[in-house]
Amino acid sequence: MTKPVQRLPRADYSVFMTQDEVRSEKIYGWDKNSLLKPLTGDVLEIGPGYGTNLLHYSRDIRWLGLEPNISQHGYIHQKLNQLPFRDALIVAGNAEELIFDDNSFDAVVSTLVLCSVQDVCRSIKEAYRVLKKGGRFVFLEHQPKATHKRPHWLSPFHCFQAYLKKPAERLTTFDLPQTLLDFNFQKVNYSSLKACSPSTQHIKGVAIK
Repeated sequence: MTKPVQRLPRADYSVFMTQDEVRSEKIYGWDKNSLLKPLTGDVLEIGPGYGTNLLHYSRDIRWLGLEPNISQHGYIHQKLNQLPFRDALIVAGNAEELIFDDNSFDAVVSTLVLCSVQDVCRSIKEAYRVLKKGGRFVFLEHQPKATHKRPHWLSPFHCFQAYLKKPAERLTTFDLPQTLLDFNFQKVNYSSLKACSPSTQHIKGVAIK
């Protein structure tokens, strides 16, 4: 049975979305909504891009987006002008060096982002640092399929090996749920989505600090 896709009426697409976003929502919209709608309090989104995920949050959250590509900020501001969030701000920065204090956020969100960061291990470590106790790391990311060998990068040497890979290749050999546990997250719940290739799929889930 096909899952219903949570999206705006077709007539409203031109107001909020590029055509790439529309295509992405047809694939991931329902899954994003199930992950993001329950979030409350202070939420940090890493790499929001065009700001597509803004459609899926409760308007009661305090949203902060960290987007290194400042050319995307204009798209995000357009959406924020249309969506009545309690509080929202977009800033420039990188996932590997978060500019926020320890224990600042109730949730950190990463959707299709970790494949493009320079250092996955450092990005996860930083997300853990800025989360409050009991806070959630919410993810929808690339992941090797279970039928393929998946080394998990526990040691600094293995993290360095992952860093040497091209960004899009890093999560094809990276066991994300295990790595989250290695970085002291207390619990990781996740499920598999459609496959990207014979060896790669997407997973969505939540890790609790």
